[in-house]
Amino acid sequence: LPRAPPTKSIHHRAQGDMLKAKADKGLGKERTDAQVAVAVRRFHGLKGAERDMEEGAEYLERAAQRGDARALANYGFMLANGWGVPRDVPKAMSLFEDAVAQGEPQGHVGLGYVHYYGLGGFDQDYKKALEHYTVAAREGDA
Repeated sequence: LPRAPPTKSIHHRAQGDMLKAKADKGLGKERTDAQVAVAVRRFHGLKGAERDMEEGAEYLERAAQRGDARALANYGFMLANGWGVPRDVPKAMSLFEDAVAQGEPQGHVGLGYVHYYGLGGFDQDYKKALEHYTVAAREGDA
């Protein structure tokens, strides 16, 4: 006899379907939060979702376009590293700056990251990196 799928996987699949529906058709903040949640599940392959960095990037980009500060910072990391999207460090820096303008500490982490490693034509600058990491730490991140 075939075995029934574990209850946990059925629950995760149903929860994932519900999140995806909200991400595609929800309203306002609920939609944006769902887009971020779907992006994280797909990018990392969490809670029964198949890992798909490209689809994760698509959902995160949509949330970033809606101005979500977390999404701006996280999509910036995807762009800075070429995870699921073509690498675009200048665009990543712009998104990190937009996230910082909204008070998102991960934006400072992103700016520090680019300066620390000297990515995408930006000078390696440990002093600038430390400044951004310090602000992020003060704001509860890093």
